[in-house]
Amino acid sequence: MKLLPTILSLLSASTVLAADRCTGGSTCTDPDVIRLNTTSCQKYHIFTARGSNAQKPGHAADLIRQVCTNLGGDCNFEDIDFPARGGGNGWCESASLGATNGVKQLKSYAERCPDAGLIVVGFSQGASVSLDYLGGGGGVNVFGCDQPENEGLNRSSVAGGRVLAALLFGSTVRAASTNYTIGGGRAFNGTAARPQRYQNNLAAFAAAGVLREYCNEGDPICAVGSTPSDMSNHLSYFERYTNESVKWVVETVQKNSAKASASASVSPSATPSATPGAGNQGNVPETSDASPRTSIVLSGARGTWGFCGVVVLGTFFFLFA
Repeated sequence: MKLLPTILSLLSASTVLAADRCTGGSTCTDPDVIRLNTTSCQKYHIFTARGSNAQKPGHAADLIRQVCTNLGGDCNFEDIDFPARGGGNGWCESASLGATNGVKQLKSYAERCPDAGLIVVGFSQGASVSLDYLGGGGGVNVFGCDQPENEGLNRSSVAGGRVLAALLFGSTVRAASTNYTIGGGRAFNGTAARPQRYQNNLAAFAAAGVLREYCNEGDPICAVGSTPSDMSNHLSYFERYTNESVKWVVETVQKNSAKASASASVSPSATPSATPGAGNQGNVPETSDASPRTSIVLSGARGTWGFCGVVVLGTFFFLFA
C-alpha cells in the first residue's frame, strides 16, 4: 500500500491540470491563458473567434498560449464579440454580429496600436466569422436561416494590411478548392458556399501567404458531402494540428514582420519584389523553407493530462481493487 499516496497524488495533479485546460466546453481557468486576454498594445495581437456554443476563448486557447510563448511573450489576445449561438436564426444573427464587430475591433486596435502586427484565429462558426470580417460575407442560407451581408476589411485597408497570419479550422461557410486550404475536405463546399465576390476579396490575403485553413475530410460542417461524415472530424482539429499550426503562425508572423521592416527602410521608388504565397487555385499551401529559422517550443503535455488521469486511476483500481 506504499504506492497509494503516490498514485493519489498523481491523480490529484492530473485532475487539477485537466481542469485548468481550456477546451471551449467550460469556462477557461488556465492562468497562462487568462493573463494574455487583454487589449493593451503589444507587438502582436491575436483576435480569436470561437465555435458555436463554446465558452470564451474557445477551443483554440492552448494554441494561442503557445503562439504567444513562441513569439517571445510580447503578445496578447482578445475575443471577437459575438454570442456564438448555434442553430436556426440564432446562427445567422450571431455570425453577422461577429463579422460586424470583427471589422470594428481590428480597425480600432490597428488605429490605437499602429506598431502592432495582427493575427486572426477562428474555429467553426468563428472561422466563418473571421473570413467574413476579412473579406466580407453573408448572403447565404445556413442551417435554414439567411445571413445578412457585410463588407470586410480587405487586404488593402490599414487593418487588413497589418494581418500577419490568419489561421482557421472547420469553417461553416467556405468555398471548395481554395488555394489556402489544407486537408481532405478541401474539394468540398461548407454548409454553405462562400459567394464568389467575397471569395475574391480573400485572394489577396492568400496571395500574401498569410491565410491558412484546415478542413478535414468527413467534416460535416466544412466539407459537406465528403465521407465518412462524422462530427469527430470537426472536433479534432486542435488535437491533430496544434503543433504544426503554431509553427506555421510563428514562422509566418516573423517572416512578414521582417518583410514589413524591410519595406519601411526601402525608398518609395523601389520596385517591390514578387509576393510569396501566391499560386493558382490548385496549389496547397506549404510552410516556406525560406522563412526565418525559429526555435519553436511545442507543448502537447496539457492535452494528455486527462488521459494520464485515466491511466493513473486505472492503475489504482488494478493494484488495490
